[in-house]
Amino acid sequence: MNRKSCRATFGVVPVFFLLALGLGFVPATAAENQATGSGGEVWLISTRSAPRSGNVDEGTAKIHYWLLDDNNEWALADADSFTKTASADVPVTLFIHGNRTGRNGAIRAGWPLYRRLMRDAQGRPFRFVIWSWPSDQVGQSNRDDVRVKACRSDVQGYYLANQLQQFNGNVPVNLVGYSFGARVITGALHMLGGGRVAGRGLDNPVTRQRPLRAVLVAAALDSDWLLPGRRNGLALLQVDRMLVTRNQADPVLRWYPLMYHIGGPRAMGYIGPSVCCGGEVEVLDVTRAVGRNHEWACYAAVSQLLDEAASVDTPADEDADVAELAPEEPRARLLGGIAAK
Repeated sequence: MNRKSCRATFGVVPVFFLLALGLGFVPATAAENQATGSGGEVWLISTRSAPRSGNVDEGTAKIHYWLLDDNNEWALADADSFTKTASADVPVTLFIHGNRTGRNGAIRAGWPLYRRLMRDAQGRPFRFVIWSWPSDQVGQSNRDDVRVKACRSDVQGYYLANQLQQFNGNVPVNLVGYSFGARVITGALHMLGGGRVAGRGLDNPVTRQRPLRAVLVAAALDSDWLLPGRRNGLALLQVDRMLVTRNQADPVLRWYPLMYHIGGPRAMGYIGPSVCCGGEVEVLDVTRAVGRNHEWACYAAVSQLLDEAASVDTPADEDADVAELAPEEPRARLLGGIAAK
């Protein structure tokens, strides 16, 4: 999708919000699903067969795993082969799509990020994981659809937290979530910290040890949820760094309050997070770059955002000569609750 189409103007009416948070891609072709180059390992984790509500304690047994093999075919795997082969020397980037994204659409949505990882890795090993969750449209009411997906994303947070807890403590992880995918991430992080979301939590949450970063793109969650004592108030204690995009022209997130009622809370992806403490949060304003659009393709077209999303520190990176590191581009920055001017 070109920049002109990403900057197209949409009628600013509430019905646009009801079209859904996080429109997905059309099905990908086989050629677009191929992994080219070397060093990158591609996994697909699907929770589409797992319980979507109610008691989900046994749902992890119904999560399916696939690995893209050397013949560019998806080979069925299992949780042990995914988790136990993770290594501190191989950073993991996990991408979670938004609403109304089918199975093939989930794969295609992750490909811009995978290509950037391949480019930046320069032959070094890494793992790219696409988290595919049941976000196809349900019912006939668009408003009901987004409410159902909001509830499902809370369940996905539980599944993701459980998965992250299985990793060895020194595996570097970078979580990238778009729209409701961002809500999945903050819910998972809160549960990793010992919290509960919609009555669900981990039985034995462990203290964070691994290097963990999160990138929240067009985040479809309340702007104050990261504050201590709020719904995801323990999330920031689990990360070394979090990047949140802000787009005050996003025509879908503008109407996020209507998911609740007239005058409901604003979306984090629309106005940015409320001032937070307990961790580092950086806000990247993409209002001019993305404009009046909510599609993932338009956010992914922002080079700086894709650079951040594809960036994962490894032990080798930490030993690099500081003089060789590229300077960061200016961005709005919230650091430990204090806005840097």
